[in-house]
Amino acid sequence: MTIKSSATLIIIAVTLCSNFALTQESIITPQTLKELKTVASAIHSEKHESYITHTTKGEIISTAFASLTGEAVNPLFGVTIRSIYIYFKTDNSLRAGLPWFYQPKFWLPMALLILAMIFKGTIAEANPILKKPLDAISDLISKGGALVSLPIIVSIFANQLSSPMNDALSLLQNNLSGTVYAADGASMENSRTFLQSMSYIISCGIGTIIYLIVFISFNTFEALILISPFPAVDAGLKSIRIGVIGFISASTTINPWAGAIISAITVLICLIITGWAFRLSVFSFIYSTDIIFFRSRWTNIKTAEIKAFSNIGIKKQLPIRTYGKLTINDNILVFNYRPWLVLPKKTLALKDERAHTAVGKGLINNFIITQDKEDAPILRLPPRYNSHEETIKQLFSLSKITDISILRGINNLFKYIKSKIVGDSQKI
Repeated sequence: MTIKSSATLIIIAVTLCSNFALTQESIITPQTLKELKTVASAIHSEKHESYITHTTKGEIISTAFASLTGEAVNPLFGVTIRSIYIYFKTDNSLRAGLPWFYQPKFWLPMALLILAMIFKGTIAEANPILKKPLDAISDLISKGGALVSLPIIVSIFANQLSSPMNDALSLLQNNLSGTVYAADGASMENSRTFLQSMSYIISCGIGTIIYLIVFISFNTFEALILISPFPAVDAGLKSIRIGVIGFISASTTINPWAGAIISAITVLICLIITGWAFRLSVFSFIYSTDIIFFRSRWTNIKTAEIKAFSNIGIKKQLPIRTYGKLTINDNILVFNYRPWLVLPKKTLALKDERAHTAVGKGLINNFIITQDKEDAPILRLPPRYNSHEETIKQLFSLSKITDISILRGINNLFKYIKSKIVGDSQKI
């Protein structure tokens, strides 16, 4: 499985390099990367002039959009491949002038992390008990890599997009200056500088929005891997994610317009599921940090106030995995939450009496369950509250602690089968 994954990554890496070759000169732009002053002459070569002449603005925008979308699917992988490509494509005498993210001190550790994530599956298969911790580490590496990669990918996109956008704004400016007012040379120059700055800022804003929408949606693959107990499912999810990158890159290499259309469809789908994906990403982040840092060992619950995620028991009132805080208000259990974590606080009263509400002890984490609804979990607790069931029961005056783990279900199944066999044998 690891060999197949490695071969697939190599193929995708080659495709990405072909994609980067389409716009390599516009990738390194001295206007926004001061470190590249030493290589400016190499960039503005005859080849660069030929590229600008024979490449339409539409193709430049299409390639930039497709590159941004493809790299946002897996930023750590995309930025690492780009950095390695640019480094070895640059002449030896000019490599010292490359920005820090094109230097080996950046892309070498990133490449090692990618290799570690590839071989994680093999380790998990050999030692299943390590699967959850390794998945948690992989999830945090993915999110951390996205955070580091964001300014790199967005600035590259802005460099490519700002030139066509600046031309459009300049055309608008010229039309206004010709029909509305007659500006002197100094005013025109100041206005041109302002338009250049605005075009870059707008490009950065557009790039950041697209990047976040795509990354948050595809980061759910890491979250689903964290939840999934089956390594085969993990391999399938990874293959889909890598396949999307390869498909976008290959399409862009063949035809920039095709790559842009596929990227637009990808962004639209991601936009539709952004809310669900965001909640799942927050869920996986909380789970990962709780598991890696053994938070259950040093969590101390002193008051009736705990973090939780909404669950299927209240899915009609709240989307599943909404993150919030469980408290008591006027002797009623209350779930406080903020949509998107930053919007104004909202409150949901859990009207079931605490005498009919219990702590459900799960295999990986605990739940707050309502017994009147056939033990339907209304809230899922983070792993930090494992082994704190008795404290939670007492602070919230809940009825009892009950086992709702998979093992309990399997045990009940065996008891049922045994009772049926014994009952049938007694009848005979």
